[in-house]
Amino acid sequence: MRPLLAALMLAVAAPAVAADHELSFDVGMLNAPNTEFDVFTDNAFLVTYGARGAYAFDEHFSLLASYSHGRTGTTLTYYEDGTNYLTAPVAALFANEITVGPRFDWKLWNFFVPYARVDGVFLIADARFDDDPNDAQSPGQHKEMGFSGGVRPMAGIDFVIPRKSPGLSAGFYVEGGYTWMSKTQFDTFGDVQIYGFTLRSGIGFRL
Repeated sequence: MRPLLAALMLAVAAPAVAADHELSFDVGMLNAPNTEFDVFTDNAFLVTYGARGAYAFDEHFSLLASYSHGRTGTTLTYYEDGTNYLTAPVAALFANEITVGPRFDWKLWNFFVPYARVDGVFLIADARFDDDPNDAQSPGQHKEMGFSGGVRPMAGIDFVIPRKSPGLSAGFYVEGGYTWMSKTQFDTFGDVQIYGFTLRSGIGFRL
């Protein structure tokens, strides 16, 4: 019985090797379930694209940082009061997000790595209203910048191509969690708040 239990424990135990350093490129989804966000889009979420990197300190712990960018926009069509003059300005929101935080992973097998992490989040948002979006110097363009911060716990699974010896490999991950974010305040456009369920997936290199 003892040899059997020992073999079972070795089969599921994490290998005594360092965690992987990482560089990945990903796509994600941020929720924005508030009416203020409706000015910029009919959707209640923002799709982002970005990259992340992780530096491994030991077999379980690493520090991860990421950058992602998202943009959305819509055309606002209405008639001016008292006339038949149709106006159709464009409203757009550009979001740049920076995150950093610790990650704890557990190599259940060499190719299957569940993990959890908690990130501090910093968001730089650029809101624009433009009556001529084809002209970058349009005199009718009005833009403002806003900032916000928050925290994001995430849990995920990293699928890594197995390798027999240390070296460069590839991996794919998917993760989900929740974002708590303060309101992004604009002087003229009001407030926009990004919060709620967050989903990301990416592919990249492991070393």
